[in-house]
Amino acid sequence: KTDLTIFLGDVRYNTTIIQNGNRLVGTKLNSEVADIVLNKKQRYIGNAEILGTPYVCAYMPLMDSNNQAIGVVFSGQPTSQVITAIYQIMAVLSTVSIIVILALSALIFYYIKRSVTKPLFEVVSAAEKIADGNLDVSIEFNSNDEIGNLCRGFNKMTQNLNEVINNIDIAAK
Repeated sequence: KTDLTIFLGDVRYNTTIIQNGNRLVGTKLNSEVADIVLNKKQRYIGNAEILGTPYVCAYMPLMDSNNQAIGVVFSGQPTSQVITAIYQIMAVLSTVSIIVILALSALIFYYIKRSVTKPLFEVVSAAEKIADGNLDVSIEFNSNDEIGNLCRGFNKMTQNLNEVINNIDIAAK
């Protein structure tokens, strides 16, 4: 959907731009753009108005073998099409961002459940068993974080409680 035009000198020689059903040939290049591209032999990238429609465009000089600018190549799209494309890209990026955020949230939830909630549930379950009189309780864990420290402390407390009960048993006999 990009419009293209070839200018010979500053006159439109061939184009995809159509007005009233005919290709818009024979018209002149904007004098400011012509000065930049034909006289200064520089590219012009920016905005232009063609038939009352704003365009985002690029003009490049056509050079001959003597390094003289003999014409111009134009490429452009109506600004409204560019804005529509930008909005479509933004919509896609927003959707992808939301999906990535949801996936990361799910991973964080899984990690917290696995590394925090499950060990805490085991500590609570073991404490309930001790409250019911079962002192043969040990918690399996494999972390060195605060939850691991809690589990180690709980296991040590259970061992010490078992030793106290055994010492009382031995003293009572």
